[in-house]
Amino acid sequence: MPRVEAPIFDVWNSLPDCYSEVKKLAFGVLTIFGSTYSCEQAFSCMNIIKSKVRSQLTNENSESCLKLKTTSYEPNLSKLSKTTQSQRSY
Repeated sequence: MPRVEAPIFDVWNSLPDCYSEVKKLAFGVLTIFGSTYSCEQAFSCMNIIKSKVRSQLTNENSESCLKLKTTSYEPNLSKLSKTTQSQRSY
């Protein structure tokens, strides 16, 4: 799926080189809003992940949870389950 902002950047890239300073300014302004949104989204996710109930998570576990929440990563559960030895009951 194409990124939503791709057509906007394509238009600015199509301008002649004599507008290079305007292009730099436009790219600077356009990237500010994208990074602000990403930060706000990450903070919101972290507030959900590290609640009063889950306040004892280590930094490593919190970071892993945040990565899973904010990315489109989908683990291959079939592959993971084949490589993990199941616990035997006695």
